Amino acid sequence: MSSTITANPVASGAISMLAMEDRDPFGFYEAIRANGPLVRDETMNAWLVVDYAHCLQIETDEARYANPYVDATDLMKRIKGGDGNIALSQGDVHARLRRFHMRLFSPKAVASYNANQVQPIIAFLVDRLQKKGSADLAADFADQLPPRVIAALFGMPWQDDDLVGRILHLHEDIMAWIGRQHVAGPLTDRAIQAADELNGILLHYLRLRRDKPAEDFASRIWLDAPEFFGDFDEDSALGISREIFLGGGDTTVHGIANCFYTLLNQPAVAQRVRADRGTALTALVEESMRIWGSVQYRFRIARNDEQIANAQVKAGDTLILLHAAAHRDPDQYEHPADIDLDRPRLTDHLAFNKGPRFCVGAGLARADMRDSVSAILDAFPNVRLDPAAEPPRFASLFMRSWRPLNVLLT
Repeated sequence: MSSTITANPVASGAISMLAMEDRDPFGFYEAIRANGPLVRDETMNAWLVVDYAHCLQIETDEARYANPYVDATDLMKRIKGGDGNIALSQGDVHARLRRFHMRLFSPKAVASYNANQVQPIIAFLVDRLQKKGSADLAADFADQLPPRVIAALFGMPWQDDDLVGRILHLHEDIMAWIGRQHVAGPLTDRAIQAADELNGILLHYLRLRRDKPAEDFASRIWLDAPEFFGDFDEDSALGISREIFLGGGDTTVHGIANCFYTLLNQPAVAQRVRADRGTALTALVEESMRIWGSVQYRFRIARNDEQIANAQVKAGDTLILLHAAAHRDPDQYEHPADIDLDRPRLTDHLAFNKGPRFCVGAGLARADMRDSVSAILDAFPNVRLDPAAEPPRFASLFMRSWRPLNVLLT
């Protein structure tokens, strides 16, 4: 996929990350990288951070660089589900909530979810594909698995196609609002409507499990979270649930699609993964997350005036950590634009965040991606892109994946 950026956007005064929506962003990133690790983007009223070292430093030092919800407005709280949301939490409250989430997503727990929820849903989706000679692996599989898994984990009817489609759509509206830095206007209106509808979906099951606990997330929140949270009520349970619901039902969608795309477009990689579902498959997942990711960038807020590399940053300035650029930083990675299953330190990428905001559900996401690839290869050994169908594009802005993935299955 070649870039449409042919000139230095700094020299031409054309610094606009938003202009890369639905366009290949990588040429743009390389063009601005030449002007220093930090570049000002007036359209976002923020500093774009394009190198790996500064992204890592800023992401791991919350004492100097706050998360974007450090002073969350009532509107932010409403859209994110309330104060119980771990993304909104700070300091000791955040540390305590992380301990609860780490228990919920412990390796032992993830193994149980994989056996009891993920594998049956994968089998269900593969069975659907078996009846077809062709498919779109993005729409027919990647978009289907994570929202069904998170629905199952909350005790919802994961076989309900309408419910699953609605969950995915609502989360996309929330992510669009986040990616545009909470801009006012139609995106905010849609995000509010999505948040209210998601609250209604979740509250039904939270109330059900408060009275009749079972083996699901809703029950575990009522039974275990008060130990870490302190005073606990329905609003607290909803806030916790909303971030788990969002992270589990949306970001992995793009990760799975990008794994499939990498497999379908790298014959040598595919050959190794077909033969080795251990080391090679794990490496495929990590390299796909590095080179394509799901979340393309994250926000931080500078707490103090300071010089960061080439930029004089003021307290309150927004820093946009362009992981998609940092993951192709030649100072961090050799031949950074290539998929390399033998790359050292495969997990040093930033796709799951680093530091105190590291994704607590990363273990489940990785398992979903590995098992999705393996299941498709097992069921359809000759799966390949359909040369007569619409080719995939790396579209959108904040959350990106290659789609459509039109394939021949037989």
